Amino acid sequence: MKTLPKIIARSGRAPIVVTPEKWHSVDASITALGTEFGGLLQPLSGTERRNLLRVGIAKESFTREFLALTKAHPEIMPPMLRPAETQRDWQTREDLAARRREVATLLQQIDDTMAGLESDCLATALAGYQALLRGGAPAGLEPEVASLRRHFARHAAKAAAGATPAKSAGAAKTPEVVAGEVPPAAPKADGATNGGDAGMPLAA
Repeated sequence: MKTLPKIIARSGRAPIVVTPEKWHSVDASITALGTEFGGLLQPLSGTERRNLLRVGIAKESFTREFLALTKAHPEIMPPMLRPAETQRDWQTREDLAARRREVATLLQQIDDTMAGLESDCLATALAGYQALLRGGAPAGLEPEVASLRRHFARHAAKAAAGATPAKSAGAAKTPEVVAGEVPPAAPKADGATNGGDAGMPLAA
């Protein structure tokens, strides 16, 4: 019998409780940060971005080394190339890079937190969906349940279309639910595996 995708147990992370006041404070800080950066940043159009010289790690290193040389020996730089302005631009670039690293660290932490929340919510939704199918949908909810089934039916159709002869012949279970089939028993809080599908870890 085909089953639901394997359910990953909830991560066990500490719950996050955020008050509306805290979100207002965070929003105000983001607004203030944007205001502070407002006069420093120069957004580019798509065309402008495509026309820029590509500066990878090697060329970045070259630029930094050459400008350090011309700073120590300004006589080697033709005045028409505006060496002082170039030195100032590079220093601004370096200062922005330092701030960007701080912001990037914060964004990575936001992404990690979102991923953990999404994973836990999906684990709960899959466990609840198992229980719903096993117990039968209450009267009046048939359209909603049918809509939920379609999420798995689309994956089942893709898997069937791309199945190799060895897989389509048989032995391995596929991770999708087919309409009309009853999934294995709902997850247990202690994380024990389901006897009907020993390979599927259960959510809390």
